[in-house]
Amino acid sequence: YMETHPNSKVIVDVDHMILFEMSDEFDDQTKALYGVCNAVRRLKKKYKQRILFLLLNQILKDADKFDRNEDGLLANYPTTGDLFGGDATMQLADTVFALKMPWKNGINYYGPDRYIIDDPSIIAYHIMKARNNSVRLSFFGADFAHMRITDISTPGQQQSRSKGR
Repeated sequence: YMETHPNSKVIVDVDHMILFEMSDEFDDQTKALYGVCNAVRRLKKKYKQRILFLLLNQILKDADKFDRNEDGLLANYPTTGDLFGGDATMQLADTVFALKMPWKNGINYYGPDRYIIDDPSIIAYHIMKARNNSVRLSFFGADFAHMRITDISTPGQQQSRSKGR
């Protein structure tokens, strides 16, 4: 397509990378992931500003472990280890973000900054890698009735408690 349409720009959306049908060459998921990453890397290099890849995946089950869902822990936040092929993904990507709904996991005070999660629609938007910017955390609201997310103010924070009192 790129050769027959030299002036076009293309967005390639790959949903659920882990579900790629594997050929004999890629006889396991890790090899398949690295095959996809290598193909993306080659195409990005060849077509530079003309091609954009969106690789979507689900967070692995370890992100929902009981001990990571206690209030106010850094472990509440997703890590590269929560991504299928996290190391390869981080090296390849220009931007990596993860969405998490703390309420779903019973978290009332999210992360070490103890953001108050008092609404089940609050989505934590973690920018885990931004090649040309800084990593950060933003919040959005899920509007399931209209299948969209909306901009919301950053939730308040629980007052820190002084130790030794």
